[in-house]
Amino acid sequence: MLGLPAGGFVYKFQRSALLAVLMVGAALPLRAAPVDRGESGNAMKGQVTNPLKLPRERQDWVGIKLLGILKRKPEMAAAAAEIVTRAESDSGILGAVSSGAPVLSTNFDSVRGSGLEPPDPDMAVGPSDLIASTNYGLQIHSKTGAPIGGILGLKSFFAVPNSYNIISDPKFIYDSESGRYFGVLIGYSNSTRKGAWFLVTSTTNSASGTWNTFRVEIASKLPDYPGFGVCSDKLLLSANNFGVKLGIPFNFTGTVAVALNKSQLVGGNPSVAYTIFGNSGGGLKDSAGAQIFTLQPARGLSANTTCHLVSVNGTTNAKAQLYRVTGVPGVGGGAVLTTGLNLPIAPISSPVKVPQLGSSIKLDSGDNRILDSVYRNGVLWGSFNSGCTFAGDTTKYDCARVFKIGDVDGTASVQFDGSYGAAGFYYTYPALSIDAAGNMTTVFTASNSTIYSSVRFGGLAAGATALEPSALLVSSGAPYTGTRWGDYLGADFDSTDGSIWVIGEYKPAGTGFWGTYVGKTQF
Repeated sequence: MLGLPAGGFVYKFQRSALLAVLMVGAALPLRAAPVDRGESGNAMKGQVTNPLKLPRERQDWVGIKLLGILKRKPEMAAAAAEIVTRAESDSGILGAVSSGAPVLSTNFDSVRGSGLEPPDPDMAVGPSDLIASTNYGLQIHSKTGAPIGGILGLKSFFAVPNSYNIISDPKFIYDSESGRYFGVLIGYSNSTRKGAWFLVTSTTNSASGTWNTFRVEIASKLPDYPGFGVCSDKLLLSANNFGVKLGIPFNFTGTVAVALNKSQLVGGNPSVAYTIFGNSGGGLKDSAGAQIFTLQPARGLSANTTCHLVSVNGTTNAKAQLYRVTGVPGVGGGAVLTTGLNLPIAPISSPVKVPQLGSSIKLDSGDNRILDSVYRNGVLWGSFNSGCTFAGDTTKYDCARVFKIGDVDGTASVQFDGSYGAAGFYYTYPALSIDAAGNMTTVFTASNSTIYSSVRFGGLAAGATALEPSALLVSSGAPYTGTRWGDYLGADFDSTDGSIWVIGEYKPAGTGFWGTYVGKTQF
């Protein structure tokens, strides 16, 4: 969420989302299907970027200034939900995986940075290489982990004009249908009073080739915490819009989504048609007319001209709200967003701050907004943080929640709802992906007062009803003494061999830098 680059303090903000958790249940009949035809525009094409020829960008992240919590509205009280389906024992936290769990085959260090938090690690994997992203910069790797070139600065890679003094939250997708990488970064310019999504599209299936840059602007708002998804003919963005005053975001103005013409992006057209939904009228609403907070477009892993999106909302009467975008911006009747089923889900409560070994500083667990979403063959998976309790223990911990919604192209229903968690432990920031057989792999952080923060991975085998025990990817070698930890991790499917790659954050020993770590897993 938010970074202020070069020559100033870095601003990062935590926000309280509407609360939700998913449980297995039947879909409610849809009373109505509100349709939003949005507002049309054209993305501006910028320069062609060659990452291997970019000048070294000076990383002037010099400090951190936390500005307190921006809340969409006062948080409702809710009891912690005892719905954990993978309750690992204390001794099992560092135990071996079972024979049915995803197995780690490759792992290596990636971007390290200091003076900026949180790192917000994400990644995308193509046929021959991968790109890892953080708020400090980007790194292209071969699939053996060897760096290809140096750390790439965000401003030069995304062709951000100098007037933009706030940039943050880079995310990447590799789309096997088009054979292209896509990336997004958000920003805001105090001088022009414009926010923007900065987009990049590779011109080949390699991250180390050239990239085209584009920009979608929005007046007087900062589009924070971007969601990023793709289907056969569209690229989807989302964001929580905030009004900005004196350079500081201060009021939530609504959640929006943007659909872009994918073929025009891939073709490097000088003008790319887009449609923005929810920009007028206070942002997108659920099917009951209530305002939502945070929307995740799904990363499509199978052919589908319908793009799916999901949000979660409510507390004890929580819901998972589905949306669909059909049509193509700039073609025929254009793109249309339809508000779909609002599925009943189990109550949850907000996560709590996370203790760690060797320091009284507790790690920020964020909130319980939807964090990640992926689609394949009619099935949508999602993930988020949740407060949780365990039988015989009244203490509230954090669990990494994952859920599965089936038949999202028809009459959707929740088919799986589970958590990674254990009494005495705090699991946060789950990301996930699924392979062609339907196996789901998830990555998350784990910590408590007896261990340093660590990155773990686990999953659900296709057809299984219980999550596999998780396994360790990397453990910190020292306590993290900053204040922000998150706001998301990354996972991506590798279409060349069916594996799933994950990236998380940790604190290496003997350095003031945080680190990121990459692993290749396979069921």
